[in-house]
Amino acid sequence: SSIGRLKISWDEEGITLASFPKKPRLLLWQDLEKISLDHLGYHVQAVSGQFKIRKNVMPADLLGRIKESIRLNTKVRADADL
Repeated sequence: SSIGRLKISWDEEGITLASFPKKPRLLLWQDLEKISLDHLGYHVQAVSGQFKIRKNVMPADLLGRIKESIRLNTKVRADADL
């Protein structure tokens, strides 16, 4: 998806953020920590960075994958704390 200058793509490894002229940055699925929604859109936070995407351009399959990854990561971290 192209959102202005930010181009978002995803695969089995994670989400790649490409913002010209910077080099692409990879956020791994297991590093995703939090997602929130406000009037600007979705804000996705990971260990290695963050990004935001407007609600009306967020692909449903990406949103589902992000939520699932965050849920799994939260469970893994909780289990590790025991």
